[in-house]
Amino acid sequence: MFKMRKLAGIIAAAILGASVAAASASAYDITGGSYVGSSTAPHSLTFGGVYTVTCHVDFAGHTENVVGDTAATDMTPAYSNCDFFGLPATVTSAAPIRLKVTADWPPFSLSIDLYILGIKLIEIPIVGCQVAVSSPQSLLDGTGGNSIVGANVGSDFEWGASVQNIAYTTNGACPFGSGSDGAYDTNGPVTLQGVSVVP
Repeated sequence: MFKMRKLAGIIAAAILGASVAAASASAYDITGGSYVGSSTAPHSLTFGGVYTVTCHVDFAGHTENVVGDTAATDMTPAYSNCDFFGLPATVTSAAPIRLKVTADWPPFSLSIDLYILGIKLIEIPIVGCQVAVSSPQSLLDGTGGNSIVGANVGSDFEWGASVQNIAYTTNGACPFGSGSDGAYDTNGPVTLQGVSVVP
């Protein structure tokens, strides 16, 4: 368990910087220790506006990762059953995704940002296409059309994201080129079991 304190000014975040104004120095905790996370629906990664890879994603992580005066947890994703227009695909990640939480208390409201810490490699072997999602990247709630939400649900913490403007490079016979129009959607909540954010 780790303590997180609101800043009496502006918190600048660097990566998958946002600022959060704080009025006083209240403290809150993220609890849970080691955990696993599960998704309710396949996640989607879209490139070129129309080319989408979908995968089932599970997570594993620990809540004792502190970054400055904010709370963060590094979630290691495991991708399975990936599909690209009916063709098999694979997705691997060189590093976790960081979920960083800041809070405004009172009232108790959360701001959640995601950070891509390592290259993600998407491969479509039959087509001969590789897509490398660049890192590091910041996916900040409320900027560039991004929406990242989270809430305590019973004894768990649920979050979901629909984020855009992800940079990537392509290699091989991909039906699209490199760009910064990548999009990622959890298509529903991700449940971090036994994790909660408390004032």
